[in-house]
Amino acid sequence: MTMLVYFVLASAAGAVLRYLADLYLPRRGILLVNVIGSAIAGVVTGLGWEQVIDERVALILLGGFAGSLTTYSTVALTTAQQSVERPGKAIMTWLQHVGLSILVCYLGFIAVISLISVTTP
Repeated sequence: MTMLVYFVLASAAGAVLRYLADLYLPRRGILLVNVIGSAIAGVVTGLGWEQVIDERVALILLGGFAGSLTTYSTVALTTAQQSVERPGKAIMTWLQHVGLSILVCYLGFIAVISLISVTTP
């Protein structure tokens, strides 16, 4: 039961942060949370890969916090609206979100793996 409570709290925190980012940074808030959430996913996955983080904590951080922080449904809606008005803008928006998110996820994963391999004798 305790894990469920932590999961719900992490999910709520991620959702609130996403809302605030979109509210206070209307043009770039969603991009920011998608990139940050993807970076968190890369780091947590790297920590899990190296068995540095407990599996339950990883699930709470990935599925709860990062999962509710990121939103690709909003990106899909935005690009669908843009595709009618300015198709080139829609493609750039999608590439920014997906491309940057994949890049920071990969970099977070590689950074953790590299740091752990350097510090482990």
